[in-house]
Amino acid sequence: MKKVIFTTVVLAIALCMCFVFVGCDGFTSLLKGNDNATPTANADTYMVIDINPTVEVVVGDGVVTDVKAGNDDGSILLSGEEFVGLSVFEAAKKVVALAEQMGFLTEGNYQVKITVVSDDQTTAQEILVSAQQGAEQGSDIAEVNSDPRLQDKQTVEELQAENPELYANLTPEKLRLIETIMDYDDTMTYEEGAKMSITDLAKRISQVIRDYADMVCDEIEDKFEEKYENAQNEIERKIAEVYGEEFLAKWTAFKKLDTLVDQIEVIAENQTLSDEDVSVVMAILGIEDQTLLQDRNGLITADSVEHYFDSHRFHFNNGHHFGNPFDYGFGNWGKHEWKHGGWDCDYEDDDDDLDCEDEDDDNDWEENDDDKWYDGNYTPEDIEDAIESILEKYEEEAYLLTAEQLATISEILGAETTLVTFEDLEDYVDTLERELKMMVLKTPLTEEQLAKIEEYKLELQQLKKEIKNQMKEEIGNAKDYIADKKNEYMHGHK
Repeated sequence: MKKVIFTTVVLAIALCMCFVFVGCDGFTSLLKGNDNATPTANADTYMVIDINPTVEVVVGDGVVTDVKAGNDDGSILLSGEEFVGLSVFEAAKKVVALAEQMGFLTEGNYQVKITVVSDDQTTAQEILVSAQQGAEQGSDIAEVNSDPRLQDKQTVEELQAENPELYANLTPEKLRLIETIMDYDDTMTYEEGAKMSITDLAKRISQVIRDYADMVCDEIEDKFEEKYENAQNEIERKIAEVYGEEFLAKWTAFKKLDTLVDQIEVIAENQTLSDEDVSVVMAILGIEDQTLLQDRNGLITADSVEHYFDSHRFHFNNGHHFGNPFDYGFGNWGKHEWKHGGWDCDYEDDDDDLDCEDEDDDNDWEENDDDKWYDGNYTPEDIEDAIESILEKYEEEAYLLTAEQLATISEILGAETTLVTFEDLEDYVDTLERELKMMVLKTPLTEEQLAKIEEYKLELQQLKKEIKNQMKEEIGNAKDYIADKKNEYMHGHK
């Protein structure tokens, strides 16, 4: 599963700094680090330096292209340091030297384990030797070795026992790289990783580093965007008052319904399949274990079903057994269309027959028990069409509003609502917004009212500046906190 994003600014900044990435957009551009980072297009080697702290490095063309902390102590060690662009020798030397200065590397904790994995064994050996030499120069007490971790060896043995052919070439070093990606990307699996080259895995982790750093910085931006949105809503309310009571009432309903749309959208996007539809999907896909269709939260959604099908498509392309879609009625709701072999077919829930019409002729054909028109060779595309037919009713727009949601809408509007689906609600809110814009255009205002609106707009601009300054101050405080924390380690262990 993906790692949890820290919700406090201090911890979020600390994490951002650990990734040594090229800044966030917008407000967080002031967090920019090394603007001369080497491109990762040629990244082909992955290296881990384990001392506690743990530091993970991606190497391309002999230099560091990406670096991240493997644990909390690694976060402190990396903060404020430049590694991208260094040679492997210099990077290893710097990590070990910092570890000793900060009291991580001691007479009682002197083991430095260096793991290197590459598609090219010659390259891997050269980088390992260079890293070992750098680590040894970084500290006189460091005892450097490259023995695999015991837990990695055990995991490899278990996987090879499970599938000797697939994991024949899996090593503890490659496993370490795969698991690092799995920590941040829940689409990565042992199976997928085992088939990938080290070069592709190294590129994947470089992308993960950047994507995750962006996610953390988005968390910071979201906090301040929320403040600005609240300020903006208050100013808009004041402006709405200028346009009169009718406008204010309509605007208030619009804002409440717009907020409700955002809340319901989250629910609509994460609908779980009914037990009946789960059974139908499992039968069509030819699987017996429904946990295979679950997402990381243990739920079976349209997205999780699509993810399973997409990730196992090669099974269908290679003769994997699956069921006849017609046998399962596509989930049993209303009318479903199916095209096969030139026939355009409609399946009715209240009718056991399949009515088909030749696309080229006007001939009609109706299925009965004696007809043997299907040859048993469904394609993956046929199965995908059948699955999509089931998942259609779980699309966001088709979500049926609950009694509780409808009651909330009626309360906001002050009258009973005829809305049925989420799409109906979205359309209604869009209509309200258009009506408000027309009222603005048609409502005559005095000079005094126009001046008041301009005053409110200037107030909003000032609030925006204040919020930006608050953000800069909090980010500055967070940076100072990390720097102080690092100084404590540095000066407390000299």
